[in-house]
Amino acid sequence: MWHSFSGEVLGIAVQGDDTVPATTRWNKPFLILFFWNTLQVLEVPVGTGLYRVGFCAFDGTVQLREEPVTTHQFAVRVGRESCQFFAIDMEGHEIELKLGRRLPKKELAPTVTLV
Repeated sequence: MWHSFSGEVLGIAVQGDDTVPATTRWNKPFLILFFWNTLQVLEVPVGTGLYRVGFCAFDGTVQLREEPVTTHQFAVRVGRESCQFFAIDMEGHEIELKLGRRLPKKELAPTVTLV
């Protein structure tokens, strides 16, 4: 589950995918299920403990995922619009992210958490 977030973070930019329809409030669930089939893998430093993932969307919405992530890598769905993603530790400090590879959803390794 995602919740509003008001902390200050830098994050890392993930370029959008212009082959999928533009995102609107009413079509987002449909896009997630049927069109956002490209994933971007992001990495936290090895040895990072529990952390949470968030994003700043093209419309300025900032959300934080409630459930902590435990894996070194996580993947996010890529929509049409570019987006900033970030990770914070359980004390609220931002964790540096690195871009991994971009891949089709069907190629996601089971060791990578899809958020």
